[in-house]
Amino acid sequence: MFALFDKDENGVIDFEEFRAIGKQLHENLNDDDIMEMMHNASINHKTSSNEGFNFEEFYSIVSKFANR
Repeated sequence: MFALFDKDENGVIDFEEFRAIGKQLHENLNDDDIMEMMHNASINHKTSSNEGFNFEEFYSIVSKFANR
């Protein structure tokens, strides 16, 4: 699933790619929500960048949505 959304195949789902995912899943995520998730993911996974989600971060976020 990660590879499906990583359109540029750089190993990171960036802001625009994640925004498209939210729209496809009919989630009401505004830009601030996405930025907050990116920031929190970088803190929780101790990554140096909050420019996007790597596989582990993406999996963690998607798992939370699936368990609702």
